[in-house]
Amino acid sequence: MNDVSYETSFIVCSEKSLPIGTSKSPKFLIVLHLPRGSPAIRYRPYLESVNGTTLVDWAVNRFSNLFPVTIAHPDPSELGAFAAAAESAAASVVICCGIEAAFVPSCIFHEAATRHLCSGAHWSTVTGLPKGIAINLYEADLLLQLRDLRLPGKPDNPIALIRRLSAETLRGSAIFPPIRSAVYPASLDRQPRILSIQTAFDVATARIAIERSEDDPERLFEAWIDAAALPAAEPQWPTSPRDDRTRVLFFSNYSGYSGAEEALVETVRALPPEQFDKLAFIPVPGLFSDRMSAAGCQILEWAVDLSAPSALNVGVLADLLLTVKPDVIHLNAYSGMPILAAARVAGIPLVQHLRLPELDPLEEAMQASTTVLAVSEYVRRQTFGLRVPPEKIVVLYDGVNTERLNPAIIDRRESRAHLGIESDRLVVLLAARLERRKRADLFINAIEIVSRSVPRLLGVLAGNDTGDPDWTTAIDQCVIEKNLSRHVLRLGFQLNMAALYAASDVVVSCSDCEPLGCSVLEAMSMALPVVVSDSGGTMELVAQGKTGFVFPAGDAAALAAALYELASQPDLLHAMGCQARAHALSTFSIDRCASSLADILLSNRRLPANRV
Repeated sequence: MNDVSYETSFIVCSEKSLPIGTSKSPKFLIVLHLPRGSPAIRYRPYLESVNGTTLVDWAVNRFSNLFPVTIAHPDPSELGAFAAAAESAAASVVICCGIEAAFVPSCIFHEAATRHLCSGAHWSTVTGLPKGIAINLYEADLLLQLRDLRLPGKPDNPIALIRRLSAETLRGSAIFPPIRSAVYPASLDRQPRILSIQTAFDVATARIAIERSEDDPERLFEAWIDAAALPAAEPQWPTSPRDDRTRVLFFSNYSGYSGAEEALVETVRALPPEQFDKLAFIPVPGLFSDRMSAAGCQILEWAVDLSAPSALNVGVLADLLLTVKPDVIHLNAYSGMPILAAARVAGIPLVQHLRLPELDPLEEAMQASTTVLAVSEYVRRQTFGLRVPPEKIVVLYDGVNTERLNPAIIDRRESRAHLGIESDRLVVLLAARLERRKRADLFINAIEIVSRSVPRLLGVLAGNDTGDPDWTTAIDQCVIEKNLSRHVLRLGFQLNMAALYAASDVVVSCSDCEPLGCSVLEAMSMALPVVVSDSGGTMELVAQGKTGFVFPAGDAAALAAALYELASQPDLLHAMGCQARAHALSTFSIDRCASSLADILLSNRRLPANRV
């Protein structure tokens, strides 16, 4: 087996020529595809231990009983990865599946392969399997042709692309030869309804099923059913002695990292440790848990989605609260019904932070909380139509760590050199996840307009993909179609945002309905002028014409005009940047925000006499 870092997405390939009663022996390639995880999260369920090895290595060994196994790194796209694997192995048919397929009886693979060849299909799919398992068979030639097809907004997923091409054919506007498909309905007497390996529960079930079927791997489905019926093992929460400090549990069911998590981390860091005993529940380890730990929190982890409404989740969280005995619980985002129920039973007050554009899912949490924190006046207004007493709502703007985000201590030339940006470029930054409401399309349109008059302009898109491959593809295709490869640089998730701000000249926020905008606060702290839309709460941070510009939401021409004004007047750009930092220092310091949060936590806490 080749040496491969499991921290990135990769494919495990196994190949074999299967004699199936035809005049030739086609070469089959099995591709075990592990989806690319968020770079902010370290937890990978397939790296958990089973039978003295990892789950992924167990799956590889399971397939190796039928096929010689190799490992190959993928193309950044799923389609490209499958095509590259087929090309390198000189395969004629590619069978693609996830790690869950290693539990499927081997007869299913053989029967599916036989039926695929006999049908003459270009693409076949196996149906009738448990939810969570997908097995698809592709002619290798088809994958290569799909990979090389030039198509605006081409989906990254081969099945999505095939369905789009088939729909075009049905509409009479065929752009690709007809793709023949076939279905193999698997039929097994006994199989699980769902088989998915994503959480600690799933891994525990897989571990038991593997151990119980070690002598007969073809019984894995039955073993999974039996293992799933066993009582779930509950976590053992750490205990620590209590003192006179107020114990706060910062509870989050989300383990990723974005502006909302960064704002919380910096605020928690600034809470005085002599006054607060800080704990944080974050399901899986990663950047969020690392930074909350560095902010002084004891981290509680369990890789299970505890937001789902179930008696089991309520019981697990009730045990957590009984063990750690917090005086108050802070909810940073949507957390689900179980923590609300467990807190109510334990008599522990809740403080809900509102950082999301959609507040309806948080209505129950707001009703259960003693205080609700809105990050802007805009967010506060969004609560008016909900069944929440207005006196509960307190506006608390996020703060920014102006000592860490200080242009005087970060080398601009070094930051640009690290990113490969020339020293003479005028850099406009959009720091946002690549999701539709962040409006990267609007940003690109504005960059196109301004670059006609300012050839040195460079628009930088920095942020993680968000599981919408069609949108990601559309944005990349937009850059290509507008011939903007010299004027748009797309970066992925960035750990060192301070260096990215140091390399920039202007920061843009063009989102629809942005609650506040962490990147805008950070940009001002780094003495950068900001250009923001008037949709949402971001405009509340900006002194129009002094620290930046506010433009009408969705208006690319207006955004371009504001950028051109800054690009064409270096003195204005510098003056606005200086005023932006002064504004951040005087109004949005992290100490001021933390002091307000401290007062709120103390006023909402359970008094020592009422502790369990």
